[in-house]
Amino acid sequence: MGKSLFEFAGEKREGPKVEAGAQTSQEDLKKTFDKYSKLSEGELMGELFSQVGKQKRNGTFNFSELAEKIEAIRPMLSDEQIKNLDKLLDQIR
Repeated sequence: MGKSLFEFAGEKREGPKVEAGAQTSQEDLKKTFDKYSKLSEGELMGELFSQVGKQKRNGTFNFSELAEKIEAIRPMLSDEQIKNLDKLLDQIR
C-alpha cells in the first residue's frame, strides 16, 4: 500500500523554498486535514474553486507549480483518480 498523506507530507523533498517561520508542522497538517475531511464533495469543490479564484485575482496562482506537485503523487493514484484529477485540472486552468 502507498504512503499516507502524513507520511508523504513529512518527507524531506527538494522543492520550493519557504520563508522562515512558514514551515507547516505536522500539527498544522492534521488541523487542515481534519477541517477538510468533514466537508462533502460539493463543499470541497466550492472551497477549491474559491481558493483558486482568490489566488488568480491576487496573482499568486501558479498552475505550473500545482501541476508539478500533482505529477509527484500521480503514481500513487488509481486510474479513476487520475482521470478525475485531470478533469479537475482542466477546470481550474
